[in-house]
Amino acid sequence: MTPDFMTVGDYARQLVQRRQNADVRAQMDRLLAETGSGKKADLPGALRGDFTRLAAFERDLADLAAFETAGAELRMRMEAAQRALGGVQDDTKAFAGDLMNAPIGQALGLDVLAEDARGRFEATVSRLNTTVAGRTVFAGIATDGPALAPAEDMLTTLEALVSAAPDAASAETAVRDWFAPGGGFDTAGYLGDTTPVPDQPIGPGVRLGLSVTAEDAAIRGTLAALAVAAFSGTGPMAGSPSAQQARLVNAGVALHGAQTGLSDLRGRVGAGEARLDEVATRNAAETSALEIARSALTDVDIYDKATELEAVQGQLELLYAITARSARLSLVSAL
Repeated sequence: MTPDFMTVGDYARQLVQRRQNADVRAQMDRLLAETGSGKKADLPGALRGDFTRLAAFERDLADLAAFETAGAELRMRMEAAQRALGGVQDDTKAFAGDLMNAPIGQALGLDVLAEDARGRFEATVSRLNTTVAGRTVFAGIATDGPALAPAEDMLTTLEALVSAAPDAASAETAVRDWFAPGGGFDTAGYLGDTTPVPDQPIGPGVRLGLSVTAEDAAIRGTLAALAVAAFSGTGPMAGSPSAQQARLVNAGVALHGAQTGLSDLRGRVGAGEARLDEVATRNAAETSALEIARSALTDVDIYDKATELEAVQGQLELLYAITARSARLSLVSAL
């Protein structure tokens, strides 16, 4: 039978060493996890079971993330609206001068201007039907369909009105009346909703939206002026350069007058963009502050933990050395 050379003291010393080894190894495992993740391994213990502040930080950060998403979507819509309105104004501002300077008695030149106006009418309608992420920008809350009827459909309707007019002045009036509130444009031209898209929250206590639609007076005036010019040689004006020239000049004056309204619309959109930038900057600063505060609760200092890990590794090596020495001494005593 193998004699038991272990004394009570030896057993006690082994138990202490095992417990020390287990404690140091557990401490090392924790430090390895924390240095690897940058997060506190025992968060409940670090917070003493009180998650109130951490939950508040997480809630506020989630709200700010939602504001950021809403703001990004609104920014895309505003940028699209600004591009479209800018394109309309750039395309019509100089053209207004061309119309007002329509040559007298030069039928070919007048027809060229009329055809040019038709093309610009079509381009304007296309710009006002612009979409962002599948949502129409200028149709109010009816974002799932176009803001305006196809240009060709409107032009066909207007051509019939002009052709049926008894004289040039009546023809021009018929076109302008069609675009006026209560006219055919309300039902056969503008296909959107009269209710603008509601303002949405983009920051704590801040709501913002895009209220510009394609039924705005400046847009109606622009389309009406282009239509008058496009049909300046149609119906009662056909074969009468003087009547056609008069319609072109009138259209140029109206188109020039619409520029102020278009500038106002762009200004409204620009003011919204500026407000959005201001709120976004404030939200970003608040997000950064909250993330720092949250990190103070959940994160560890990697450099400090690396230093602690090095110290614990030294303790573990020392304990192994002591254990090995104790084992050798016990064997010598037994022999």
